[in-house]
Amino acid sequence: MAKKAGPKSDQATGAEKLAEVGRAFGVRLGGVLATE
Repeated sequence: MAKKAGPKSDQATGAEKLAEVGRAFGVRLGGVLATE
C-alpha cells in the first residue's frame, strides 16, 4: 500500500484502516456469536 504525504490523505488512510478493523472485528464477533 502506497503512503501519500499530506494530512488529508493521512486522515483518509486512518479512516480506511479504522473501517477495515471495524469490519474485521464485526465479522469475527459475528462468527463467534454464530458458533455459540
